[in-house]
Amino acid sequence: MALFFDEEMDMCDLNAVEIFFSDLKPEAQKRLLDSYGMTDPREGNWDVFPVFVLYPDTDEPKGFDV
Repeated sequence: MALFFDEEMDMCDLNAVEIFFSDLKPEAQKRLLDSYGMTDPREGNWDVFPVFVLYPDTDEPKGFDV
């Protein structure tokens, strides 16, 4: 899977999992804000946009019988 966006990655992938700031435990929220030098998730627009998105691996599993 590519680490950077390219034409093959669909930004509207219905199988993608969006992780929002509010999904994180308070301890993880604090660590994330501290690591970016922020005090409020709105500084990173994390109140409306996901912190990160997990895209499913669309490649066939290698070395396994499915």
